Amino acid sequence: MVILEINGEANSSGVTLSPSKLAQKEQPIYTVQFSDKGEPSVTEGKFQEIVKAEKVPIPVIKATPTADSVLKGGAMFDACGSVVGFNMVVDKGTQLAFIIDPLAAGFDKVGIKARVADAACTGAAQQSGGGGGGGGGEPPPDDGRFHLPHGSEWLGLGIIVVLALLATRKSTRDQVARVLTQRRPAYNPPAPYPNQATPPYPTTPPRRGSEPIAQPVPFPTKPVVRGLTGQYADASIPVDARPTVMGRDQAMANLVFGVDSDAVSKRHCSLRWDPARAVFVLEDLGSTNGTYLVTGDRVLPGQPRDLRPGDRFFIGDTRNQFEVRME
Repeated sequence: MVILEINGEANSSGVTLSPSKLAQKEQPIYTVQFSDKGEPSVTEGKFQEIVKAEKVPIPVIKATPTADSVLKGGAMFDACGSVVGFNMVVDKGTQLAFIIDPLAAGFDKVGIKARVADAACTGAAQQSGGGGGGGGGEPPPDDGRFHLPHGSEWLGLGIIVVLALLATRKSTRDQVARVLTQRRPAYNPPAPYPNQATPPYPTTPPRRGSEPIAQPVPFPTKPVVRGLTGQYADASIPVDARPTVMGRDQAMANLVFGVDSDAVSKRHCSLRWDPARAVFVLEDLGSTNGTYLVTGDRVLPGQPRDLRPGDRFFIGDTRNQFEVRME
């Protein structure tokens, strides 16, 4: 996540996000091309479809290319000036872009009320400058085609482009990884009590004048994987229903190991939390050196193994050992 602090009021109408459900086949899409010299220019393509690409976590827009190459992370607009996606690449006569929907959902989570279009961008909306039901700002030219931002309109576009570019930089990902995996003091879990339905504190109030009532001991509820040895020793990494992929390739793993972890494959194994069954699920992803339980049993590819809190495993060799637990 990238946070930008702006000194002073942002005198800008901002931008409108257009969710993928409003996209229409063959509708015009636009990108802004920035050159080293001269003014920015707008180029046009056509929306084709939304597809699920291999190894990409969110759906992708396919379009006829607006140019031979596009700025990675730059915005893709509709004719009303609403942002429909983030450009990825132009390859073999097709332009690919991430859909905008996850960004809108992320804004909601942190309490930012982003403007979201509630209707498709039609000819009437283009002429009125309605932004597909949520646009606003100056109307486009009389021909209804997309226009370059004017004045302070560049601020909203610039922030989106900067966020996308920073998120794709290797140095940014490395810095975030270091913060998330910094070492913390060892965690000593509370001693378990036989019946979880029985609270570990007095259930009846003491007599007046006696010792105060003990406060409840928080029961561990957050699933994590904790490093015991190796690069992630003493680090607790949250685990949820989405698989946490461990490996050396930053493009395929989100728990990334350094080049010195030669026993770890580029995409080694995955770990997720199954809340319905209250178990961790460990799966080998076809690694070269294998994924093993602490007992020495190998986790075979395509045969996930259930782990209970307290179970341990290692990947490649015993230099990188982990324990799943609740905190």
